[in-house]
Amino acid sequence: MRKRTKEFYEFQNRVMEKLALTNLYPNDSKYCWDLFRETCGYGDFEVKRSRKMISDHTGILEVNVSRTEKRLKERNIIIVRGKYKGFNPDIAKWEKVSVPIPFEKVSVPIQKGI
Repeated sequence: MRKRTKEFYEFQNRVMEKLALTNLYPNDSKYCWDLFRETCGYGDFEVKRSRKMISDHTGILEVNVSRTEKRLKERNIIIVRGKYKGFNPDIAKWEKVSVPIPFEKVSVPIQKGI
């Protein structure tokens, strides 16, 4: 366990505030909060985690952990170096994703006199 400094607590608070304001899928949210607990909860910036361990802690199926991790990496929320995972310290680079629109109105021309 690392010694916690003022900078660490500032980083921890920035991550928590940003996670609270970020739209995430349910599995993404579970993954992030578990990673937050394992990293910031123990005073580290990165932690060694396997898919099996993440699956056991979050309830996400082990086959879906990689997909969830990939989505979070694409959005620059997490950094993965092999089995070491942590949050991207540059929170300004976290990508915002708009809420998907399930249906879109499409105008169809009406044919008369068929």
